[in-house]
Amino acid sequence: MGRRKMPDCKSKKKWDAENVSVYTFKAFVKTDSDIIDHLAKYPSKSGEIKRLLRIALAVEKEQKAENE
Repeated sequence: MGRRKMPDCKSKKKWDAENVSVYTFKAFVKTDSDIIDHLAKYPSKSGEIKRLLRIALAVEKEQKAENE
């Protein structure tokens, strides 16, 4: 059994406004091809971006703790 899709109605729009942040960015073919190629390997682009950001945040937190 798959996920049920919520209808695009007023209550969904309200829920999204309260619970979802959307970020978009441009990836330029000439200068960002490494990023494009990496993300192309994953069916969930947002999942991979989140995974990489969490790794970066953990490293940043660790470095900050070492400097205190």
